[in-house]
Amino acid sequence: METTHQTNYDIFMENFSKKFDEEVKPLYGNGPIYTNLVTEALHAYIDGEWDKFMKRVKEETKYGL
Repeated sequence: METTHQTNYDIFMENFSKKFDEEVKPLYGNGPIYTNLVTEALHAYIDGEWDKFMKRVKEETKYGL
């Protein structure tokens, strides 16, 4: 049971990491990405609010906030 759970967790985290790397990181270029942004992204991903999160991040990076 624990092995299956761990595998599902690993798959989930791999999918999240890939999505974060492909969609969020490019918006920051070579700038720093703070831990709280990663935490917010993870919560948005878990809660099914990724699109809402990305809209906010795009607006913030657009204006250099």
